[in-house]
Amino acid sequence: MFAPVPRPSLATLVLAIALAVSPGRAAGPSGVPTVEATEAWTIELDGMASGALRALPAAGGAAAPGAAPEALFLVPVSGALEARRGADGSLAWRREGRAVSGLESAPLPAAPVALNDPFPLAWAGVEGDGSARFELFSPSSGAALAAAPLEEPPVGPPLAMPARAGDGAHWYVPLPRGRIAVFDAAAARTGTIEMQQEIAPPLVRIEGEVIAAIGPERRAARIGALPRRNAPRGIEPSTVAVTDGVAVAARERGVAAWRVRPLRQGTMRFALDWEQRLGGPVSAAPLFAPPLVLVPSWDTFLYAFESRNGHLVWRARAGHRLETTPVRWRVFAALQPSTAPTILFFDLVEGRSAGRIDLGEEQRVVAAPAIAGDVLAVATSRSPSKTSVLRGYALKVASKGAAGGAAQPLPEGDAPRSTPSSRSSSSR
Repeated sequence: MFAPVPRPSLATLVLAIALAVSPGRAAGPSGVPTVEATEAWTIELDGMASGALRALPAAGGAAAPGAAPEALFLVPVSGALEARRGADGSLAWRREGRAVSGLESAPLPAAPVALNDPFPLAWAGVEGDGSARFELFSPSSGAALAAAPLEEPPVGPPLAMPARAGDGAHWYVPLPRGRIAVFDAAAARTGTIEMQQEIAPPLVRIEGEVIAAIGPERRAARIGALPRRNAPRGIEPSTVAVTDGVAVAARERGVAAWRVRPLRQGTMRFALDWEQRLGGPVSAAPLFAPPLVLVPSWDTFLYAFESRNGHLVWRARAGHRLETTPVRWRVFAALQPSTAPTILFFDLVEGRSAGRIDLGEEQRVVAAPAIAGDVLAVATSRSPSKTSVLRGYALKVASKGAAGGAAQPLPEGDAPRSTPSSRSSSSR
């Protein structure tokens, strides 16, 4: 059981240093940094947005010739996919029949040779004529670059894997009956992998390997290899977050972290590092903000754990269930609580309230926010309207003598139960 008020930890000290040198922070020993948001633009969308927005920090050809690449927001609108410019919300391109559910789950970063030439995005789904299809398209123009048919509709979105020695980038598409189709950068099918059991999507990328959750137990397995005894069970693939050999995921009304490394036998070793049982399920992927991992929960709290050992640094009450992954901006975390027409900001040092955006009592968020540069975009709608509005907010750091309330202390008997384990132990 944790103490009611956690002591300052390494994470707190590291983040305090980051905060002190953060660009735009106003001077003053008593100043508490906060976020100020100003509505920069509002765009009426031709349809209802849904799901979550996605930011493309630099989309190459979207900018004028010779200019720096411009950030784009990908917006799912009534079964189509729109790319909106971060500067003013204007339309860069639109693709019909590209529902966000088919968009690849973890895009590759910009190509290292030319930052204005990002890797293509992948989509897999069913066309209007009922045929299944895999496609690569340009993030800067939306133009199709290459495509290939699928014999059956996919059960999840594609997963991109970067190039290895002597081999280019590949995309993996989960299919029914435990099969995975593999495509190269020309959308040529290079193989089919048999996992022998049904796959719970999405596929995830861990330590340079593709991991699938297979069978009724949702047991983690490297593609092409059966899981070993230490493979974690009961994971929810849509909640997996990975960084530097550490994987965090929802598990049994809580969250767990594993130290992961490939083995010579062609499989993976998962060593349970720590596990926390929370007051409600985790229904969205955590966010790594080194040295912290931020975990949203249905119990209305955002938890900040040290990723290396699971120690609780702070928790902040959002007032509503949390169903989406937090978004990081500088040294703040942004949250959109379920059913609330509000976006909340918390500082990463202590979990203090650091500002909010009130979208209006009659509004409801229909597409969760994303941040590109210093612009936050969110889609809202007013019932019973069948269309939605995309709103862009310019963010800046301010400093006030007394920001909003601090993260709520943990009363005795109300702290998450910690079950840390040694890094050499196996998961259960």
